[in-house]
Amino acid sequence: MAVLLYYQTVNTGGEIVKRLNQNVVNKNINVLKALRGWTDEEIAFKIGLSSSGYAKRKKNGNWSLNEAQCLSGLAGVTIEEFFLHEYLPNGKL
Repeated sequence: MAVLLYYQTVNTGGEIVKRLNQNVVNKNINVLKALRGWTDEEIAFKIGLSSSGYAKRKKNGNWSLNEAQCLSGLAGVTIEEFFLHEYLPNGKL
C-alpha cells in the first residue's frame, strides 16, 4: 500500500487532486545521504529495497508505509516531517 496519508492537496481549476511532493522527499534523502555519508545503495539496503526498486520509488514517489517509516527513522524524524517538510543541511536531520 502506498503512503496515501502523506499527500499534498492541490486545487486545479476547482478539482482537488492529491499528490506527493516528491521533490521534498528527494531533497531530504539527499540531505540524509550528505549528513550520514551514505550512498543510494546503502539507503536502499537499510530500508529493504534493491537498488532498482529504490530508484523507482525515488522517481515515482510510491513509497510503502514500511519504507516511509524506515526512511524517516533513519533521519530521526516523523514520517510527516520527512515527507512534508524540507530540511537544510544544518536543519533537524
